[in-house]
Amino acid sequence: MTRAGYATVALVALMPFLAGCGAGKITDPEKLQGLDTIRAAVSKYKSLPVALGDGYRPLPKCVEDSSGSGALGLEYLQLGRSRDRTINLARPEQLFYAPQTGGRPPALAGVGYFVPDEGQKPPASPLGHLDGPIPGQFFGEPAHFELHAWLFRKNPDGLLAFFNPEIDCPDPPH
Repeated sequence: MTRAGYATVALVALMPFLAGCGAGKITDPEKLQGLDTIRAAVSKYKSLPVALGDGYRPLPKCVEDSSGSGALGLEYLQLGRSRDRTINLARPEQLFYAPQTGGRPPALAGVGYFVPDEGQKPPASPLGHLDGPIPGQFFGEPAHFELHAWLFRKNPDGLLAFFNPEIDCPDPPH
C-alpha cells in the first residue's frame, strides 16, 4: 500500500471521532468573542483574489469525507503559517471554499487552524482543542492537528465540526 493509501485508511479510521466534533450550540462568551474576532479578520477573504494576494494557495483537489457525509470543500493553505505551532484566531492557516455552480466563484465557507504534530498533546485554542493528530493527505503534508470554524456556511453538525454536510465536491471530469 502506498503512503497516501495508509494516510487515507488512517483518516477513515478517525471519521467516527471527527464527525461528532463541534456538535452543539456555542454559548461560552470567550468562544463567541473568538468567533467574532475570526469573522472580522477573515471576511475580506470572501474575495478569493484577496486570499491569493495574502499567500493562500489551493490544495490539489476538493476535500470530502470518504463516507460522503460532508466536505471541507476547496482548501486554501497559508503555507508559512502552517509550519508554526501558534494559533492566532485572526490569522487562520486554512480557508475553506464551497464550490459553486454556473461558473460562479467559490464561496468562503469556513476557516481552519493547522498545527504540525511534533509529538505534543492536542494544542488548545480559545475555541477548544484541535482534532488529531491527522495524517498528511497530500505529498509533503505532515501529520497535524486541525480545528475548523464554519462561520460563512451553515453546518448542521455544528459550528466547529470537522466536515460540513452542506458542502459538496463536484464529480471529477472523466
